[in-house]
Amino acid sequence: MKLIVLSAFYFPDEIGGAEISTRILCENLVSKGHEVTVITMGTTPDKSQGEMISGVKVLRLNSTYRSRYDAQNEKGNISKVIWHINCDTGNYVPDSFDLIVQKIQPDWAIVSQTSGFGALIIPRLKNLGTKVVVFNRDYYYLNLDVSNSSKRMFDLRYYVGLLLSLRRRLQLNKSNLAVANSVYLRDKLQDACLIKQKVHVLYTDNPTWKVMKRRFASKEKYELLFCSKLETTKGTEILLRLIKTLPSNFRFTILGNGMDYEEIDHALRVRNNGRILGWVSSEECESYFEKADIFLQLSVWGEPFSRTILEAFTKGVFVCATSVGGNVESLDGDRGFLFDHMKEEILIRFLSEIKDHISFCNEAIRRSYEYLETRRGSSGVGGLLKLIS
Repeated sequence: MKLIVLSAFYFPDEIGGAEISTRILCENLVSKGHEVTVITMGTTPDKSQGEMISGVKVLRLNSTYRSRYDAQNEKGNISKVIWHINCDTGNYVPDSFDLIVQKIQPDWAIVSQTSGFGALIIPRLKNLGTKVVVFNRDYYYLNLDVSNSSKRMFDLRYYVGLLLSLRRRLQLNKSNLAVANSVYLRDKLQDACLIKQKVHVLYTDNPTWKVMKRRFASKEKYELLFCSKLETTKGTEILLRLIKTLPSNFRFTILGNGMDYEEIDHALRVRNNGRILGWVSSEECESYFEKADIFLQLSVWGEPFSRTILEAFTKGVFVCATSVGGNVESLDGDRGFLFDHMKEEILIRFLSEIKDHISFCNEAIRRSYEYLETRRGSSGVGGLLKLIS
């Protein structure tokens, strides 16, 4: 089949798990003999004629999209509001987009996210008569309100979010197929009446990293790894409490960037118990997982699915995660330690007494390896091809 994949960002412009999952999906589709063209808002206008990356043809159509994203991420909430409005109403998708799609004549278009980019693209694809499947990896874009409910009436982002989410829901329902990457997200989308048609669950493909078998051991020092955007919704307040509270035999490695970078960096310097490295490449990220003993997934909102948990499983890293969203699904069956994000003292106590939990940690790691094996038969590519063939 001829397939086009629409993604706001694509390798090497990867800002999170959604982009990594999209790349793996594309490469797996190519490996099965399908012709895949990615259309993305890139950073290099000279690549608009296309480049080949691991068998995937990549067209980058706009050189300002990534810089605008980075700018709003650094400046705060007002910039985020402006960014989301621009995403949904902006003219950053050039007129040549329609001509490109008409020239390719794809059998299906896969929209990788229901962001503002997706809201603009879906109606244009439908006008061209192209069949559309939306691969939902998030519902944040359909409900931008992640603020404290008591502050909603004073939060401009809340009201803008309501308006934009209504528009995005309307566009999403124009798709031919809707897919979610977890049971939690499927239920979230359908129970909230965000999507009228049936939502199919297709799990994110396993990481391409080599599986590393190891056991959890009693040690003098433990390496903690946190890998995420550095903002409140990702659990940075919990992270700061851990940095300031845990004994000195715990050292932190923090990968990511965002509004809370400086505060976290300062806390680490005060206690001299870790380092913050900003964004790193996938290859570098893999090496840090291999060195870690414990991975922290601290999101405080219902994240549909955390790819980083799968990456931790792949490298035999014990996982501590908040009991929200898809984390519960990922760690179900004691594949790690779940805790209420409103009670981080439970996590602090567990980590402080980690040497009393060696057997539990090893059993969790064993089960995480088993989980990776069971997922191989229900990954995104195989299920997706069954739906669209």
